[in-house]
Amino acid sequence: MRTLNKVRMFLRVVTISDLLSADGQYYDENIVYGKRGYRNPNPSFYRYKWPPIPTPTPKERTLWYNVITNHLKMDHPSLRVQPRGNSEWKAEAIDHSKWTYSASTGNIHQRRDSSQWTIWTRDTSLLRRRTRSAHNLFRSGVSTTQLPTDSIIIGINRVSPNNISPQFLPNSCQRLRNIQHIPLDSTRVTDMSPLADKRERLYLYNILMQNGKVFSDGSYSSGRATYAIVMQPNHLSVPLDEVDFHQLLWKAGNVPGTSKYDTNSYRAELAGILKALEFTNNLCNRANIQEGSRTLYCDDKGALLASFGSKRPTPRWASYDLLRLIRDTLRRSPITWHFQHIKGHQDNHQNLRSLSIEAQGNVLADLLASRQLADCTSFQDHDSDPSWTLRINGSLVCGNINFRLNHEIHKLTTVRKWTQLLCPNFGSPNMLNWAGFFNTWSHHPSHMHIQLVKYNTRSLPVGKNLKRRRHSEHDCCPCCGEIEDHDHILQCTHREMSNTFEEIYDGLSAWMDTNIPDNISGAVKHLIKEYRQHKDNSLHQDSPCHLLQLQRAVGSRAFFAGLWIKGWEDALEEWHEAKGSRRSAMKWITQLKCRIQLFPISMWKTRNQLVHTSRDNYARQKQHEHLNQRIDELFQIKPHPRLLAHCDNNYFIRYSKDQVKNMKLQRKTNWVTGANLIISNYERNSTEQSMRFRSFFQWDPG
Repeated sequence: MRTLNKVRMFLRVVTISDLLSADGQYYDENIVYGKRGYRNPNPSFYRYKWPPIPTPTPKERTLWYNVITNHLKMDHPSLRVQPRGNSEWKAEAIDHSKWTYSASTGNIHQRRDSSQWTIWTRDTSLLRRRTRSAHNLFRSGVSTTQLPTDSIIIGINRVSPNNISPQFLPNSCQRLRNIQHIPLDSTRVTDMSPLADKRERLYLYNILMQNGKVFSDGSYSSGRATYAIVMQPNHLSVPLDEVDFHQLLWKAGNVPGTSKYDTNSYRAELAGILKALEFTNNLCNRANIQEGSRTLYCDDKGALLASFGSKRPTPRWASYDLLRLIRDTLRRSPITWHFQHIKGHQDNHQNLRSLSIEAQGNVLADLLASRQLADCTSFQDHDSDPSWTLRINGSLVCGNINFRLNHEIHKLTTVRKWTQLLCPNFGSPNMLNWAGFFNTWSHHPSHMHIQLVKYNTRSLPVGKNLKRRRHSEHDCCPCCGEIEDHDHILQCTHREMSNTFEEIYDGLSAWMDTNIPDNISGAVKHLIKEYRQHKDNSLHQDSPCHLLQLQRAVGSRAFFAGLWIKGWEDALEEWHEAKGSRRSAMKWITQLKCRIQLFPISMWKTRNQLVHTSRDNYARQKQHEHLNQRIDELFQIKPHPRLLAHCDNNYFIRYSKDQVKNMKLQRKTNWVTGANLIISNYERNSTEQSMRFRSFFQWDPG
């Protein structure tokens, strides 16, 4: 008892109220651990003249903590008071509290001694910042000896040595009476029970008390995304499967967008944040609430920073439509919003009842989002909110607005251009699967995407293009010596090129045997072999002949570019339905096209390796032949050794002609360059007189 009294006198507390926060809902963490609290009001701190007490030892603080937590009714580890009450502070407590707030002046007063109060005014230097938290910071100023008559007890947060942030947590009965008369929307009166009415009123009450909490989470699987939000949950003391969700205020829904572009976990998190903001703002507007504070908890730090950060979203951002709506909703919100990142799925490693209320709220939101994902039948069954959607030419535009708008606006021009490049002679462009064509291109990495564009536009540095651009004197293939164009890349007969083709073909065949029906697999193999051999073979007996004929009419360029007729996808869809499979035909056709497009890319890479590293390719052989011919000419036209300088003469006698011819290509090229320079200098410096002089002393072998 003596130790407990020492700690109590050091903390300067008398009653249980001195241990509580300003709203009476939580025990102050510092005081519970035996440290002097700075955030809570603690009216007894300045009410009495306390004797100086030495700082308690760690052992004494441990004893104080064990006694407080075992004998007072509280939840662990949230330190919430049980049972919760709605009592108010008395007038004498306000006169002695550490922190008070006056609505008439908008200032915070800090108690210094029995007669002095420090006035904290709003920090005007931070008003131009974009974040709302910066608008709620106060800076200390002058002192006063009298409190305003409308002062109420509050708690504070120490943000920095010079700034504090208020926690408006008074138990004001007048504000509670205002909430009792919330005008309900007529569209919701029919399905709103008294319990739901109480949940919304409790939610608004905590917003006014500056202690509002809302939790958002998202879920994604197989092209579908959902979100869920939970408002102001109580601390759970039962397992998750026994939670009564009728006692909670929550919302869940599906994320708008198309499965191809706009359904992912990041977009699901943003949809939950937007729904939390919109629901809270609508509720505050109905209740005519113009002040308050709300903290949003989410386990996706990237979504929180994108929503509440200082950077301004641009149309190039992913899910720009949702981010823009979030920023506009924050700007129109009548209350102050804060955000807090919280670790997700904490119940996987810890008992749910032992988690904090913040962790429990995240678990509840995640469970509701997962249930919504399991219940929804299609990604298109989302909330019919027109502010979430944008359509152009009948197509839904979401996510990356810049990319999607450009794609939809220039789609007709793009289709016309690609038709001219890939299949100019095909007379039925409506039979082509353009959706699958554009979908295939989006599945390649950037470096492969660039190579495919160059291959399909016929702009790679092949032999014909090099000769046309005057970068080469011939248009021969550096590997086999034949005329090289873009079609020749797939038809080159060089040993390394053939090995590359067979390696890709074997992998493709093994994949098609387990994922594609035999008729489609046989038809695709037949077309690949036909384009490789550059001749029209007889139709495969087990393949759909009409698909082969139509695809052959489109051409090899369109085949390797991923522009196929629509019948392939329809045939695969029928095969999946016959097997009772739920797989998407578009997905498997896209994977097949991506694997086929490895043929030109990989063979072009092999071709370049042969040109720059292999010693037995056709181009290097031609270069060696040309250099050997020039070496013979140089040894024949070189001047007599007596007519050359000593160093120039050594250049020709250091290596014999055969040794020079056996050099590697680069070294041989350098030797020819040096020999040409020596002979050209000799001829340039020779005059008629010098020639007669040298001919007089020239050695005559006869």
